[in-house]
Amino acid sequence: MNSADQLQVAIATARGVVSDIATSLPASVDPAMFTLKSKTPFAAVSVREVLIHRVSALAIPAVEQFEAHRFLAGIVLTRSVLETVAIAFAVERALNRFLRVQNKEAVHKYLMQVLLARGTPGSKYKPMDITGLVDSLDKKSPGIRQTYNNFSECVHPNWSGTLATFGTTDENTLILHLGARQDSPTWGAGVHALTGALIEFQRIYAALPRLITEMDNYFEQHDA
Repeated sequence: MNSADQLQVAIATARGVVSDIATSLPASVDPAMFTLKSKTPFAAVSVREVLIHRVSALAIPAVEQFEAHRFLAGIVLTRSVLETVAIAFAVERALNRFLRVQNKEAVHKYLMQVLLARGTPGSKYKPMDITGLVDSLDKKSPGIRQTYNNFSECVHPNWSGTLATFGTTDENTLILHLGARQDSPTWGAGVHALTGALIEFQRIYAALPRLITEMDNYFEQHDA
């Protein structure tokens, strides 16, 4: 199987995972499903469901861009998916930490930061350090940070996202031929990274209900 065929197989795999996520999108979250003693479990579920909608909204067009060989756009969207998975992984860790140490104020503030963070002056909740969250995910899945860095070079108008994407120099005539290139190894890496990120998100999404249920039970049995 040549590299072009391998790329098509990878795109088909990504499309299948995206389809699974898209068919799992919830329409609402009912606070009546949780204890009345704390808003934190409801906040945790809200984070979970908002994130799956975000992942789906980014991953569907990412696959479409890869399928249409618009690889740069696919890379830009995939980088955003990686950031979202890093946030989801951080939430999973925060809930596990709460179940160990029961720091109610810390977990509530953390979830509020995920839901309400803004980068505007005077905001109560500030955006998280996304590169730090990517680093944490990299400890579980080595290579994520390097992939993220490579994609950032494409997202920003640096060499990887400009000349390396849209220019080919003829070594004999020195003429610069313009147009989207199809031969960058980053493109194949983008498809594989998208699939890997989506699979990790599915794992996290499936793991969160147990943690949230245990949290809800804790608050039901204790004063918030």
